[in-house]
Amino acid sequence: MEKRRIERYNMDIPVELEVHQWEGDGAFKGQKIEGTLADISEGGLGIISSYPLAEDMFVQITVPSEKRILPLIGKIIRVNIIVPNEKFKYGCILTGTSLSRQLALQEYIRQKFKME
Repeated sequence: MEKRRIERYNMDIPVELEVHQWEGDGAFKGQKIEGTLADISEGGLGIISSYPLAEDMFVQITVPSEKRILPLIGKIIRVNIIVPNEKFKYGCILTGTSLSRQLALQEYIRQKFKME
């Protein structure tokens, strides 16, 4: 079993997702959906939603209840179906995140989970 280089922390926080995918003419198409932030790390996160999405799609993640977490951009790299409740869990890596947002996320994780 592969061990993670960056530890993930379990969460259960409602999030707003804006889903982006390329249109034929090269433009982005956005759609807003709801989800739950299931876990978080400095390099990625897990999202649960009842909306079917595909690998390689990009999502902008906003956490309304946590103003310290600025909107993040994630690329879906893994899709798992959660059978009992017919939802999907998406593994996302953070992409295009500015240094200031990375540092803010690191500080949020340290404070939330009381890390040194």
